[in-house]
Amino acid sequence: GFAGNLTGVSSALAIYTRNGVLLAVDDINAGGGINGRKIELIVKDDRLDPETALKVDQELIREHVVAIVGHLHGEMCQAVLPLATREKMVLISPGAASNRFTGIDDYLFRINSPASGTTLATAKYAYSRGLRNVAVLYDLGNKIYTGSKLTDFSKAFGAMGGRTTSQSFTSGQDVSFPDLVRDLARSRPDGYF
Repeated sequence: GFAGNLTGVSSALAIYTRNGVLLAVDDINAGGGINGRKIELIVKDDRLDPETALKVDQELIREHVVAIVGHLHGEMCQAVLPLATREKMVLISPGAASNRFTGIDDYLFRINSPASGTTLATAKYAYSRGLRNVAVLYDLGNKIYTGSKLTDFSKAFGAMGGRTTSQSFTSGQDVSFPDLVRDLARSRPDGYF
């Protein structure tokens, strides 16, 4: 099964991922399938909504899929993880990187490394390049990911002597990014994250 936000906000990532999975299915089937059996991909749209994500995973489980590729956002993974664990359904997430999924015994396999590692590296790099005041813009629409990135970056950058200023927005709402950046520019940052 595949589950991702194929419509709405940030759907391009899910569409590209679905297309990649379809290519893999075609390649596997062209090579004779798995143990001589062709595989079929059942595709579902989670609409970037936790309730819909749970519903489509329940549908995929009822259709007897052996694993679910998805979801791409941490909020959706968090919504479906109790179901996947209870049903012993493997989830392979190409996008979820929230630290919240680190160190727990469940059925979620992530392709991305945890956000904490990349965020610490980014903070070190920014500081090593002479940045001392960084403005951070983060999305409340995926707070499980962006909130931990904000916290990790601010903590690591602050421990080195840097300072952060932050501004939030919610994806899917009417957002003026130029206005957000103008607001952040008032803090006279050396860089943006």
